[in-house]
Amino acid sequence: MSAELNQAQAEAAGIVEGPVLVIAGAGTGKTRTLIHRLVSLVNKGVSPQSILLLTFTRRAAQEMIRRTAELLGSSANRIEGGTFHSTANSMLRRYGAVLDLRPNFVVLDQGDSIEIIGNLRSELNKKQRDGLPRADMICRIIGKSRNRLVSIGDVVQQEFFQFDEVSGVIEKVAGDYAGYKTSRQLLDFDDLLIYFLRLLENERVQQRISERYRFIMVDEYQDTNILQARLTDLLAGRSRNVMVVGDDAQSIYAFRGAYPKNLLEFHQHYPNVRKVTLEQNYRSSQAILNISNSLLSQMSQAFRKRLFTTRTGGDKPRLVEAHNDEEQARFIVHQVKQLQDRGTPLPEIAVLFRASFHSFALELELNRNQIAYVKYGGFKFTETAHIKDVLAHLRVLHNADDDLSFVRILKMHQGIGAVRARRICEQIAGQGEVGAALKEAAKAADGRLDIVPLANLMTAMAPLVKNPGECLRLAVEYYAPVLQRNFDDWPKRQRDLDQLLAMCHSYRSLDSLLSDLAIAPPNTSHDHNLVDDDAGGKLILSTMHSAKGLEWQAVFVLNLHDGAIPMIHEHQVLEDAQMDERIDEELRLFYVAATRAKDELYLIVPKIIQRNYGPTIVAPSRFVQNMSPDLYQYVRAADVLPPDERASRSGRRRPRRYQF
Repeated sequence: MSAELNQAQAEAAGIVEGPVLVIAGAGTGKTRTLIHRLVSLVNKGVSPQSILLLTFTRRAAQEMIRRTAELLGSSANRIEGGTFHSTANSMLRRYGAVLDLRPNFVVLDQGDSIEIIGNLRSELNKKQRDGLPRADMICRIIGKSRNRLVSIGDVVQQEFFQFDEVSGVIEKVAGDYAGYKTSRQLLDFDDLLIYFLRLLENERVQQRISERYRFIMVDEYQDTNILQARLTDLLAGRSRNVMVVGDDAQSIYAFRGAYPKNLLEFHQHYPNVRKVTLEQNYRSSQAILNISNSLLSQMSQAFRKRLFTTRTGGDKPRLVEAHNDEEQARFIVHQVKQLQDRGTPLPEIAVLFRASFHSFALELELNRNQIAYVKYGGFKFTETAHIKDVLAHLRVLHNADDDLSFVRILKMHQGIGAVRARRICEQIAGQGEVGAALKEAAKAADGRLDIVPLANLMTAMAPLVKNPGECLRLAVEYYAPVLQRNFDDWPKRQRDLDQLLAMCHSYRSLDSLLSDLAIAPPNTSHDHNLVDDDAGGKLILSTMHSAKGLEWQAVFVLNLHDGAIPMIHEHQVLEDAQMDERIDEELRLFYVAATRAKDELYLIVPKIIQRNYGPTIVAPSRFVQNMSPDLYQYVRAADVLPPDERASRSGRRRPRRYQF
């Protein structure tokens, strides 16, 4: 056994042949286990290029391969790793001709999909549009249908019954959307997986791919959807040499189609599977793990595990009762200052919450106290208007049939609206080089179209497709007047464009640049600056979903009341099975939040929260009420705060006293 591995990790890493299921509790070193499994395979004679590592972020795959190379040497760089979507993208560009796909197909982001569906929706007659959901909801329904491999009618019936009467119209829009994409060589995120599935269902191609990749390893398997599980089976082929690693207790993406039963029922698909459970935690104190184990014990469907650590010491987590959300915010600010005084850096402190709006009162208090913070759980960098505008020029250069992007760049010109932009697209379709075709269109308009500068830009970029950084620089320079004309905050947006230029400097093909930005975009314009050491760092505010995979010395979990966690409201009518699934999902979120803490954990329960109809008394989260009082130290915020920072109780209805 390697000195770096405990007994369970060494067992998992040493298995070579056959299916393997690794249940890895939070903080139990699953990444280390995966890396040593890669090393073990190669040391036992497995060719590195016959290993395919699938993760949920490309960065995770690159980091694992980098750390493997530190142990193995450069041969580890021949291991192929990436996300399901990036792997699908690569395979489709290599073998897509079987499905009539050209190698230069364009990948749409979600904003593009919604825009196309919105345009198709607007083309329906008034009667068809009556009662039809908005474009973003139609996009969501189509996505659920495809990722679960069920009909749109089934999705509507199960989750969106309010649209039952227009289910047929939604199916029509879905069909029109599919036809639109096919005719223009466009694929959305779901298409990447659907087309990859079709590719693998071709026996000749499937055999070729499965012969190349004889060992499949899938990280975070609890986050896979039904389609990804099917892809895993097909990739495993006849060898069945597949290792899946995950924690069913951290499956928190049901809203994206994740299906935790893929992990829970893995042994039913692979009866001879070898199962290993990792329970030794390397992150948290035992006192924090006791809280985490309490949450695990409340789950109705889960692999049984009990996290433990060899670390000694550690205070019990604090269960903090706050009079209202304002006192909750003041307590957090007061305690953050105390932690700083004791030497804890701001970036090592996080405040976690179920929904983004739960932190609004806290943000006001942080601003009053001039405490710098950064918040996670917002828009993706590449979904902002100015980034999409610039990238649209590169997408047209890459695929002139991408009329969504073509219309976008034409509409930036004064005097050109959507109708005229589409007419120009139709006029120059199939005319070869885009710049020359635009010049001909301008000449035919007899000076009425000011698109010659755009034509010159496209002509200048055409020979630079193998230097996408230079293409992007030209597009950013061209776009500068549009940016300053359309956005009051253009200096801030210009900094985003500068960051985009810096990110794209190392790319050597337009195809790889556009694919990466569509498939694995940075989350926000702050991604490159999560911990700004030069500025002393910032406090982290994050939704529980965005906190997964991260850790901090001290963690505050706020708004632990029913209605927030679990986020299930009294008016919701759910069948018993649905309710159990929802409750388990909420428990898993709380578990993820609690297991982010290394040394200190604060669980905060306000008694009164502010709603749009006034102050409302709330009950503590049922998850908290089910905890043994022996697991935490009870604290009243009012006993900690200076008198002038406590919540005013005058003129308020006396709240019900909850016993913790």
